[in-house]
Amino acid sequence: TPEQALWPHCGPEGLFGSLYSKQLATFAETFNPDQVYVVSFDSYTKNGPRTLSKLASQLGLDFDSEGMSASSDTAATDDSEEDSSGDQMGEATRKKLNRFFDPYRDELYSMLQMEGGLNYIDITEESQMF
Repeated sequence: TPEQALWPHCGPEGLFGSLYSKQLATFAETFNPDQVYVVSFDSYTKNGPRTLSKLASQLGLDFDSEGMSASSDTAATDDSEEDSSGDQMGEATRKKLNRFFDPYRDELYSMLQMEGGLNYIDITEESQMF
């Protein structure tokens, strides 16, 4: 219903926004899971046009990539773990974050592997096969 929030408010930090399994569970309850497509961030950022082309194909749509380039051609960031101030995340902090997110990550992976569940699109796995 329009009055029902898709996910709870978690204050200004927005922690819930990073718990994808909880968000997707709400979408799967609201919509037929076959209508929900999850696109890997790595897939989209490494080759957006190819990822969107695959998504369009799955949806039975035509995709025109005119004017698009692979984000790897125009990337503005690097893979270092330093933030804009040059600081690196401490190992203790990383471990705490992993410990917190692990159950949600496992829940997400389970949702994506479930038969008759959500659709998952990731071209990075395909490119690693060749």
